[in-house]
Amino acid sequence: ASDVYKRQLEKLAVGLAETFIQRWDMYPQQLENGSYLCVKEALTSEHIVSHLKGEITLGVYLLDPDSQARFIVIDADDEAQYSQLVRMAASLRCHGLPSYLERSRRGGHLWLFFEEPVPGVDARFFGKGLIASHCLPEEIELYPKQDVLGDGPGSLIRLPFGIHRKDGNRYGFVHPSGKKLAPLLRDQIPLFYSPQTVSEAAFNEFWHIGQPAPQSPKFTPSEAPGDTLSERVKAAISVLEFVGQYVEL
Repeated sequence: ASDVYKRQLEKLAVGLAETFIQRWDMYPQQLENGSYLCVKEALTSEHIVSHLKGEITLGVYLLDPDSQARFIVIDADDEAQYSQLVRMAASLRCHGLPSYLERSRRGGHLWLFFEEPVPGVDARFFGKGLIASHCLPEEIELYPKQDVLGDGPGSLIRLPFGIHRKDGNRYGFVHPSGKKLAPLLRDQIPLFYSPQTVSEAAFNEFWHIGQPAPQSPKFTPSEAPGDTLSERVKAAISVLEFVGQYVEL
């Protein structure tokens, strides 16, 4: 019986890793206070089995060594923010855009997966577009937090299905209605072997929404449009800005 249980865990660990693990050269491990330590050693399937058994708790980095992402996560840190995530997940579902809602210690996470890895900067444009179009508050956090990697491995989030070291609980995935994705956590894991992914059309739509607003060009008088000097000056600076240089308005 123990051998069967071990093989089941190993199979679940492999499936979980194929979807969630971005890099194998190092891994984040959660400490008892809820913070994470970067362990600069190779991650193995045995670590993920230990994660599922509750012996350790792993995090996952959002960017691979090439600064590409296979998913984004929107993180709600309290119940009010989580309620907004639930409404967003329900709205996306109605429009045929798959997302996965996970409970957490203080709120929850909303995961969206891509068919192929995308550059971190594009993943973030897509996430920013989602957040803006659903009027989520500024306090909502978007992962990955970096467009590209710097000196370190970048942002991380807890690997699903493990024990949160700070409260000792496991948190699974739910439908926007609150119903569990599957009754038992071990039955939820196979649903992520091949998660539903964002279509190219939906990605492009929200990617465009997430683009920064274009900045209006500032002209010097010699560059400003107009045939005469006075027209160029008027085009280069507003009356308010010009008068404000000499009179307190």
